[in-house]
Amino acid sequence: MSLWIYGINPVSAVIDNRPKDIKEIVFIKTRDEKKEGDRLASIRQNAQKYRIRISEQTEEEAFEKIKFRPGANHQRVFAFINPIQTPSLMDVLNSDKDKKGRIFFMLDGITDIHNLGAIIRTAVAFNVEAIIVPKDRNASITSDVYKTSSGAVEYIKVSEELNLVRAVGILKENNFWIYGFEADGTQDIRKADLKGNVCCVIGGEDSGIRRLLRDNCDMILRIPISSKAHSLNASVSAAVVMYEVLRQSFPN
Repeated sequence: MSLWIYGINPVSAVIDNRPKDIKEIVFIKTRDEKKEGDRLASIRQNAQKYRIRISEQTEEEAFEKIKFRPGANHQRVFAFINPIQTPSLMDVLNSDKDKKGRIFFMLDGITDIHNLGAIIRTAVAFNVEAIIVPKDRNASITSDVYKTSSGAVEYIKVSEELNLVRAVGILKENNFWIYGFEADGTQDIRKADLKGNVCCVIGGEDSGIRRLLRDNCDMILRIPISSKAHSLNASVSAAVVMYEVLRQSFPN
C-alpha cells in the first residue's frame, strides 16, 4: 500500500534511490511567501527532472488530503510513494555471498515506531547490512519511521520473516554467529568476540527477546551500565551494540 512520507531528508532519499516509485510531491505554500531554501529547491528540480507530479497546497489543504499527524515537522514537503520492497532473508544472504564480516541485526518485538526509525538510522551509520524483523508483533515502516530514520530506511535491507527462530537457523547454516542482548546476559559485550559474520538480536522495549529465540542464540551478552539506571531503551542498546561490533571489525 502506498504511503505519504514527509520531511526533506526522507523525500530526498526516495528521489535519490527510486524516483519512479514517487507518485506525487506536495510542497506547502506559506502565507509570508518565504523564499524556498536550497534543499527544497533541489527536491523541486529533481522532481521536474524525473517528471514527478508536483502540487502546491496550503498546510490546511494538505492536512485534508494527506491526513498527516498534527505537529509533524514536515519541512514543507510531502511525497506519495510506493512502499519499499522487503527482500527475503535468503535474497539478502545471496546478494553478497563472498563478503566477509557481514553485520545483521534482528529486532524481536520493537513496537515503538520511533525506536525502529532510530535503529535504522544508526544501522546505516554503522554499516549494518540488513535488519531482520518479524512480520507481526513489530512496528512496520510508516511515514514516521521514514522521518525518524531521516530517510535511512532507503539505504538498508529490511527483511520481514514469519519465524525468527527459523531465520536464526538459516543464518547459522550460512556461518553467522547469533548474539542476543539482555540485561542478564552471561558475558560483558566488551569481552565477547564480535568479529566475523554476526547477527545481533535486540528484544522489545518491555518484553525483551522471546524465550525460544533467546534459547537459539549462541550467546546472551549484556551491556554494562550503572546500577543507577535500570535499563537502556531498545534504540540506545542497539546503537551501543552496533558501535562495539564496528569497533571490533575495524579497530584502526
